[in-house]
Amino acid sequence: MPEAAVILSSRSGVQYRRIAAGRRLSSGLRYLVLLVGAAVFLLPILWALSTSLKIPSQVFEFPPRWIPRPFVWENYVLAWTGTVPFNLFFRNTLIITLIPALGTVFSCSLVAYGFALFRFPLRDRLFLLVLATMMIPFQVTVIPTYIIFRYLGWLDTYKPFIVPSLLADSAFSIFLLRQFFLTIPSELRDAATIDGAGAMTFYWRVLMPLSKPAVTTVAVISLMNRWNDFMGPLVYLSSIPKFPVSLGLNFFKTFYGGGSGGGGVAHLELLMGAAVLVLTPLVVVFLVAQRAYIKGVITSGLRG
Repeated sequence: MPEAAVILSSRSGVQYRRIAAGRRLSSGLRYLVLLVGAAVFLLPILWALSTSLKIPSQVFEFPPRWIPRPFVWENYVLAWTGTVPFNLFFRNTLIITLIPALGTVFSCSLVAYGFALFRFPLRDRLFLLVLATMMIPFQVTVIPTYIIFRYLGWLDTYKPFIVPSLLADSAFSIFLLRQFFLTIPSELRDAATIDGAGAMTFYWRVLMPLSKPAVTTVAVISLMNRWNDFMGPLVYLSSIPKFPVSLGLNFFKTFYGGGSGGGGVAHLELLMGAAVLVLTPLVVVFLVAQRAYIKGVITSGLRG
């Protein structure tokens, strides 16, 4: 019996080591795939960063030189303060990004609050109707909205970007906030009502502080979408001094265009410097808010 126990123990130990080795190998392969995928996605960013620090003669070298010698930091200064007014484009972008993002958070949270915690006739059908608007592409609505904004005299102004955000124009934000609000215990609202808190008091002093992950997620998504929006400013804006950075990059390319053969881009190092400047705020915002962003996305789907 003791010999049989020793044999069984040794066999179980060998099986355990094999299982542990298989798990380590599987985990290592997963990390390797993730590293390769991250390298693929980061490669264009690294190339843009490398190009932005080169002198003009190094830009089109083959094979490409990944580490510039010397580092030309003046490219960023020229991109910011050169003939193309990128500092003005950044100011315009902040106007049509920050204000609509705040408007989206406030208006969409109010609508989501109504759908999540109030009962009224046709509530679920109206919510489905709101979700159905997510299936309508921008190309279908651009002509009617353009006609409306032209009738209102809003073309070549920032009103087409700011006013709709104050009217809860994001169905996805409403959906995300509504799903998160459903995870808030109903006992909190009952306790607040007993203490004399009205609907808006509960919304502002209880619901919104508890919903920081979802609110952060909506704010980050709104910021990123509006910062990168190209079609909207292209349709509604016509004055160069009112361009955001999305149109500013295209104007930058056009202004410095006409490289060799007419198909290249002269001063590509300045264009890449401008692109890095445009990308940097988004990276900083995501790095600062990534924990709340991920938490908001995960917890918003806990209840249907």
